[in-house]
Amino acid sequence: MSLSVFAVAEEGTVCSWKAADYLFSADASSADTERIFYSRDYVRNNLTVFHSKFLSVCRLRKSVTSVPIGHYVLPPEAIQNEIRAVIGQYIWETEEQ
Repeated sequence: MSLSVFAVAEEGTVCSWKAADYLFSADASSADTERIFYSRDYVRNNLTVFHSKFLSVCRLRKSVTSVPIGHYVLPPEAIQNEIRAVIGQYIWETEEQ
């Protein structure tokens, strides 16, 4: 089952990023994700991008409520190393979820 199919099965919808309640990306450096990071809504803290690994872990656990979504906030690539220096590995970079 693909992640988008899983999200829909969990009562989510697939829509444009401007209409979404939650945004997921596997790559902070992708052109689409970078456009979001430079958007007015992102700069004004009106939206957050989460790593798509969140959905993978939820699918494995068969639950979206047992995985803390805050651990999967995906920051822009330009600041990831600064954050990594403070927190160590991001949760999506580890084998253990």
